[in-house]
Amino acid sequence: MMTRRQDVLPNSDFLVHFYLVMHSGLTSEDQDVLNTVIKHCPSSFFFLSLPGFTILIGDFIRAAARVLSSDMLEAPRLEAHTILGSLVCFPNLYQDIPLLQPILEAE
Repeated sequence: MMTRRQDVLPNSDFLVHFYLVMHSGLTSEDQDVLNTVIKHCPSSFFFLSLPGFTILIGDFIRAAARVLSSDMLEAPRLEAHTILGSLVCFPNLYQDIPLLQPILEAE
């Protein structure tokens, strides 16, 4: 995952695909996929200030809530709390940010 500041911003095509993969993982119905994304996403992701990163904030909040409400013993609760703690300042900075909506699975 992208966790270090880059001298050059990533290619916009890369970011589009990266955000799509993150969105799919964070909204996945598979709890194991969700747990993996939350466990391996450092809170420093939000402070990289990648173009368009705020579009995933709603996904991270919903995903962290699902992890915290999970009854799985191996759920990454500490990581979910850390992510939520990292997002505390964002409502003050970004009042009306656009958010992605969960992808509805075809039945």
